[in-house]
Amino acid sequence: MASNRPLDTNPRVGYLRINSPERNIGRYVAKTFNSGSGALEGTSSSADALQIRITPTSHEKDYIEILTDNTSICDWAAAAIQNSPNNDLTWLGTCFRSATPTLGKDSAEWASLTIVNGPGEKTQKHAGPNTNGPIGKRIWDMTLDGRIIGTWEDEETLVSYQFYFVYSSSQKCIYAVTGKKAFFKNNPGQTYHDVVLVFEPAA
Repeated sequence: MASNRPLDTNPRVGYLRINSPERNIGRYVAKTFNSGSGALEGTSSSADALQIRITPTSHEKDYIEILTDNTSICDWAAAAIQNSPNNDLTWLGTCFRSATPTLGKDSAEWASLTIVNGPGEKTQKHAGPNTNGPIGKRIWDMTLDGRIIGTWEDEETLVSYQFYFVYSSSQKCIYAVTGKKAFFKNNPGQTYHDVVLVFEPAA
């Protein structure tokens, strides 16, 4: 996938646009998130959108930084940021619900698209008390057309799994899965929609 990436390494500042044919889904990934799972929500207002910075490198996967003044993200995260000397929870990541997720096309496991603390931190932190599984940070790739791709690599087997993003109509937030069909089948009583995350440059 590296060959499909932007050729230069200039930092890019902008927003995460949510692409979906469904009209009831917000246009952008928001600054707010679900208080339980920590999954970021959607919004139709660019003023409420999460602003990010992507700095492409020669690596196949990179980090995505969240640009914030510590007051734009909801209270739980803002308090954590203010109480931390490392100014953490300012990076985009994922966190699985399960402590030992089994992944692949037949997996119904899900991870929250959420905010996490910075690279190199010994103590892993994320938003949301109901997700206590592995956290992904350096998992992102941006294609030439601006699509944001997330990939999870199993540290033991070194097998990589691409994330697919789904939007919960009831919770109005975004989750990452590796097996869409299995996930939808495992949640028949809830409405989820396929979405694609696309980088939109700031004006």
